[in-house]
Amino acid sequence: MRYFLCYNVFMSKKSFKKDKPKRSYKTKTAVIILTILGTGLLVYFLVVAYNMDVLSNPEKLKEVLSKSGYFAPLIYALFQAFQILIPMIPGIASTAYGSVMFGLWYGLLINLLVGIPCMLINFYLAKKYGWVIISKIFGKKQQKTIKKWITLTPDKLNHIWFFKIVHKVISDKNYKKMIVWLSKKNGFYEMLTFITMLLPIFPADLLCYAYGLTDIKERDFFWILVITRPFNILSLGLIANGMIGVF
Repeated sequence: MRYFLCYNVFMSKKSFKKDKPKRSYKTKTAVIILTILGTGLLVYFLVVAYNMDVLSNPEKLKEVLSKSGYFAPLIYALFQAFQILIPMIPGIASTAYGSVMFGLWYGLLINLLVGIPCMLINFYLAKKYGWVIISKIFGKKQQKTIKKWITLTPDKLNHIWFFKIVHKVISDKNYKKMIVWLSKKNGFYEMLTFITMLLPIFPADLLCYAYGLTDIKERDFFWILVITRPFNILSLGLIANGMIGVF
């Protein structure tokens, strides 16, 4: 009887090992295809935009999209979707462009409708496929950044430039209180996610992949985005428009 049970366990492990490469191969193939297609479309769009002097001139970009008529918001939305799903360029710049091109509130609406679903996709892909998809999409430098974020602990926050500045501005006593507050009730990464999604100074698109590798729940991440992203986008919009005549 014991030998029979051992044989069953051995065969189950053997079959599991046979199935695993098949799933891994399909996953890698899908990721490669999507990455190539997405990167190709994004590069094409960026080359065309660069030749038209769009990337360095918000007014020129606004002029080009204004000639697109009803398709202008759609073109911008597609651009935002690609740069969030495959964050090869800073999302801060393109998000700010939305407020310049379409106005503060319409730009906010477009960025919310496109940004939150795409960020959830990033988070879900990392949660489901783990480091496989990270290694296919990002280079070594970005992978190093992701590893840095997912290995953070409250005592390592001072390694992040933002917290270094905070530590210099406030006293040691208040800084320690802040660290205790961040790490209370085992919700360290939830609070860290809230801060990095709220302030428009962090690479939010990249961090969505990083947080997908942590134990944050999908529901919690969704509500964090719903609460923080409007403030983030509005802040960028106000800065981009110079806070003059935006209302």
